[in-house]
Amino acid sequence: MGQEEKKYLTRSTGETSSIKAKQVAVELGLTLLQAERLVETEFMFKHFAIKLMNQSRQRVQNQEQSEGYFKSTLWALQNEDWGLVREFGDKDVRKLRTIDYQSFVDRLSDRRWPTGTNC
Repeated sequence: MGQEEKKYLTRSTGETSSIKAKQVAVELGLTLLQAERLVETEFMFKHFAIKLMNQSRQRVQNQEQSEGYFKSTLWALQNEDWGLVREFGDKDVRKLRTIDYQSFVDRLSDRRWPTGTNC
């Protein structure tokens, strides 16, 4: 009696050959990447942040807005550690929801004041 060969079945692709499984996985990955639409620049958060900065700069020049307000806006948008552009820059503003911003603020709070710390 010969020992039956048991073939390993790749779960993610359903293939028994590892070479064929890799090929199927690569094809699937490419399909998923092609299906993922890139956000048009005009709908990126970064686009609107730049517009806000330009408008604020113009308002300061026209003395319609204070220099301090302009600087605080830049600070909130461009902070390297936690700035809004860093978090939401390439995201589609049409898909952003209040919960996205709230989650961001919660993560910042957790980083700044770990749970269990008295503030």
